[in-house]
Amino acid sequence: MTPRDPLAPVLEFATPERVSLILPLAGFGHRALAYLVDVAAQFGFWATVYFSMTLLVDHPAAAFSALSGTTVTVLVVGLFLTQWVYWTASELLLHGQTLGKRVVGLRVVREDGAPVDFLSSAVRNLLRAVDFLPLGYALGGLSVLLTERRQRVGDVVAGTVVAVEAHRVSLPPMHCSPKLTSKESELVLEFVSRLDSLTGESQRSLSKAFLLRFAKELPDAERQRLVDNASACKEFLRQRALGAS
Repeated sequence: MTPRDPLAPVLEFATPERVSLILPLAGFGHRALAYLVDVAAQFGFWATVYFSMTLLVDHPAAAFSALSGTTVTVLVVGLFLTQWVYWTASELLLHGQTLGKRVVGLRVVREDGAPVDFLSSAVRNLLRAVDFLPLGYALGGLSVLLTERRQRVGDVVAGTVVAVEAHRVSLPPMHCSPKLTSKESELVLEFVSRLDSLTGESQRSLSKAFLLRFAKELPDAERQRLVDNASACKEFLRQRALGAS
């Protein structure tokens, strides 16, 4: 496995199975390479369609130029929808991957680490038309280079990121700590729901206090990692609370 760049941004969170997922976020180069693979696959498909048409029509290009403006518009819209279906259906059926992303080793996930769903995939791929502006994905590429999580415009709106395949690290088992009472669980869940409204030192100090009280089994280094990562801390405490009887 190629070591990940320690300077690259990552998406990190804990799963209910007590596994820490570290997802290095894909940069412009990886995303461009995956896109080129997908474009090559689509070109092969349309080349096959064109060849098939030549068996039915002597001059397909001439036949197309003879169509009315309305018909051409309908065909162009249909072509765009075909592309949208390709990207969206691939990400849903292949769990966040297209052919290109699978070849390069990338995956689309939501910003909370959850698998991409229909709405988020549909939105991010519909906005490819915006990312393409003014030409050749210029706006989308610029957005990937400038945003903290390397997101194009479609990703920002849909709440998704493109990540390199996950690095998995086992976390300490939870059975070392006693189960929370119902009132303690309610308190933890209430804190988790309000965590995003806190900022800076307040967020860190309260997170540390809750972890010290409700996750005494964690080593200091692991506790500090969660304090420094609000998303991972939220997920850990949420699972801790939901584990109560």
